[in-house]
Amino acid sequence: MRIIDAFWEKRNLGIDVNEVVVEENDTLDDLDSVLKDNKSSYCVLKINTGQIDLLWRAQELGFKLIETGIELEGRIDNLGLPAFYNRFESFLTVDEGDENIRERVMSLIRKGDIFSTDRIALDPYFSKKMAGERYYNWINDELERGSKLVIAYYKDEPIAFGVNKSLDEQTYDAFLGGMLPNVSNKGLGFAALYANYVSIKNQGGRKIVTRVSSNNSPILRLHIQYGYVITNMNYILVKHQ
Repeated sequence: MRIIDAFWEKRNLGIDVNEVVVEENDTLDDLDSVLKDNKSSYCVLKINTGQIDLLWRAQELGFKLIETGIELEGRIDNLGLPAFYNRFESFLTVDEGDENIRERVMSLIRKGDIFSTDRIALDPYFSKKMAGERYYNWINDELERGSKLVIAYYKDEPIAFGVNKSLDEQTYDAFLGGMLPNVSNKGLGFAALYANYVSIKNQGGRKIVTRVSSNNSPILRLHIQYGYVITNMNYILVKHQ
């Protein structure tokens, strides 16, 4: 069992946060020992979907299931726009944007209206605004470490963004993407995936890994349509105290 002091969340949420990641051979006794000793204001617990006995015990100890985290991956050669969206491709471009565009995108992220299915946005103890601030800080931290923020345009209008980073020479993590609010209901949701796909392909990547929340079934369907396959799932539970 891994216990992580998520100290960076103090800046985002204003409270002490621990993350507990259950590993394959952990037992009920292990879980009891760790969770009963936890004193953080907010604890995030991750349990593999095959460990039902541990899931039940965590709920008995006051943890609440807020989402299932779904991990996916795909080889670049096997990924691409679903056939239905091919008619849009000639109108799509992807680049890193100029300073004004990037500042506009980051400002929209910070407002909190983009990631409405995020567990922080959905948690009654928190808010969409706090979720937006959290993503804003996270992206800035990642950009300082060398990650790339890219913008997708439809007919020269910015509509979506992606953030990705290299894990090794061939594998890239498309760890974030989203639609800008002005086009969020216009059937162009595929563009957030497209932004990261084009960026990573242009960087010479051969494989993409990513994650999706069960609270966002439309984006999960899009990943499957793109050619991604599910590799792992984890129950994610939380407890406030």
